Amino acid sequence: MSDRPKASSPKTPARKAATAGAPAAKSGTGSWLAGFITRAAAGIVYAVVFILCLVLGIVPTAIFVSVMSGLCCYEFFRMTRLDGKMANERMGIAAAVLFPLSALGDSMLLNALLFALMLAVGIWYVWSPRTRISDVAVTLMGPIYTGFMLSAIVLLRDAVPGFAGALLSVGVCASLWVSDSFAYIVGSRIGKHKMVPKISPKKSWEGFVGGILGSVLIWLILWATHFYKLSLPYALLCGVVVSILGVIGDLIESRIKRGVGVKDSGNLIPGHGGMLDRSDSLIFGCITAQLMLMIGVMSFQTTYGPDGRLRVAILGCTGSIGTQALDVCRQHADRLQVTALSVNSSTSELVAAAREFSVPAVAVADVAHGDDAVLQELPEGTKLGVGAQAVCELARRDDVDCVLVAIVGAAGLEASHAALTSNKRLALANKESLVVGGDLLMPLAQPGQLIPVDSEHSAIYQCYLGENPREAHCIWLTCSGGPFFGRTRDELDRVTRADALAHPTWAMGAKITIDSATLMNKGLERIEAMHLFNCDLDFINVVVQRQSKIHSMVEFADGSVMAHLGASDMRIPIQFAFSYPERWDPPAPRIDFRELGQLTFDAADMDTFRCLALAERAGKTGGTMPCVLNAANEVAVDAFLHDGCSFTDIDRIVESCMDSHDMQAVDSFEQLRDIDAWAREKAAQVLAATRS
Repeated sequence: MSDRPKASSPKTPARKAATAGAPAAKSGTGSWLAGFITRAAAGIVYAVVFILCLVLGIVPTAIFVSVMSGLCCYEFFRMTRLDGKMANERMGIAAAVLFPLSALGDSMLLNALLFALMLAVGIWYVWSPRTRISDVAVTLMGPIYTGFMLSAIVLLRDAVPGFAGALLSVGVCASLWVSDSFAYIVGSRIGKHKMVPKISPKKSWEGFVGGILGSVLIWLILWATHFYKLSLPYALLCGVVVSILGVIGDLIESRIKRGVGVKDSGNLIPGHGGMLDRSDSLIFGCITAQLMLMIGVMSFQTTYGPDGRLRVAILGCTGSIGTQALDVCRQHADRLQVTALSVNSSTSELVAAAREFSVPAVAVADVAHGDDAVLQELPEGTKLGVGAQAVCELARRDDVDCVLVAIVGAAGLEASHAALTSNKRLALANKESLVVGGDLLMPLAQPGQLIPVDSEHSAIYQCYLGENPREAHCIWLTCSGGPFFGRTRDELDRVTRADALAHPTWAMGAKITIDSATLMNKGLERIEAMHLFNCDLDFINVVVQRQSKIHSMVEFADGSVMAHLGASDMRIPIQFAFSYPERWDPPAPRIDFRELGQLTFDAADMDTFRCLALAERAGKTGGTMPCVLNAANEVAVDAFLHDGCSFTDIDRIVESCMDSHDMQAVDSFEQLRDIDAWAREKAAQVLAATRS
């Protein structure tokens, strides 16, 4: 007795079609209309269920794709059975079902399953002497052709967390569906030149081009909506390549069906045929999209000058961060070259720095200082720009590899945008960029492109290096507590500007020092961290660490805590943003833990320091509310620094502006500029009322 079933006898094309469940031919207008309605209804149901699973999350997606893969594999084996190939169907279908589920883990599970399949089929072949090598080949091809390839849909869904991941996946699938539709419409109307008439007689080169145009259209939408970090040229390339591979997938299935003499792979979906008929373009198109998106994400590479040095633009070079960045550049002149500098109005300091570093381009943001006499002393050949746009143009220069945005306030937003869209490394010391425009900036940042400079965010960034972010339990954002730690609300009413500027551990600019005293700085940093590390605000806990030696911590699922410790010197995170992924000799004295003494931890008092609570409210509300928070705070802090209001008036002014604002979803920089202007005007009105 044979240990495998005998191959079926050759069948006529008609018999084969019947065996595969091909629909009977229909004629007449009524039949055509009924068939069209059936096809449309079935297609809508399929698409709705598919999209619903994508929206519900990664697990429903994996289950749906798993079922789809199993059905596709079953239909594949049924067709190959007509050709006399006797696959081990149970083994193959089981593997096809498991491949998408294994994509819920890391790549090791996919590789392990592939290995297990090869091993199992090999053992089956050894212990089944009558099994032919062709049967082995078909057994392997079935689950790899279906389950392994379709698991890319699960990987796509998981590429971007949350609802955006669902939209990305829908977009990729839609690009293939629209490509098919455009190919059909164009081909049926003007198609004259057949592609492969012996395999797919209805496909034409004209339809092929139309399909590419349809796919490109969807990828342009994906680019414009920022569901994924795509440049325009790369989005166009993805649209073309994914469409081409979708067509190849369609032709491969057509070749299989033609080889065994069937019209459809099955009759599961009325009007469409089998599940494999509905999935043929997805099989190759989705995995192509997933691979191209992976390549696109990994494509950011920092450029360097001809001599191997990193060419740096320092925007805001006379502030606290800017001057310390110049010091780092002095210490590492063999690795860093300053090629662009900007100031707001400190033109004398700008000229001095430009002469020291022989800078080819500078900019003055404040047009009132654009014609200061001292600017005549700039080095010969140094290009001078004036105005906010001139500052942004520095970030776009060809001789700039890394842009340090150390501009104070919301003014840094457009400069940060210019750096990211010009494919430069962004060393971000301007937290307001993300507080105000994080919804617009973060989708533009490729991994490794945006390096935070704030000591706390640099610390978190470094704690995550080499770790799986999904295994994090929470972030501990440390806070010095400022000069008024432990004070009561009544005591805060009486503090002076000099009191507020006396920070216990950090030497910073006036504005950020006041923000540290009100704890608004920590509130802004929570919102910044939410954008940087793609997490909810509640994931980020504030803890007071008075010594400022632990710069922040990440706690993982198993209770382990990664803490970043070091000296209270901003040159360390600045240098890291320049040197990443390398580490250079320290720009500041090392910390000696034998002399440190103790490290203390306390909870932040959100009742007394109400700015921290207001920032939490803004972060949880989202949309344009953080923009209002930041703008109102800048007005209030400036007033306090000029004796225009009391210390506790700052949070009162901010709260009043937030109470008057109806939150909007962020959709453009123009919108944010309008909201910022409104909030500043409103804050000025509240301030005037406070004075009276």
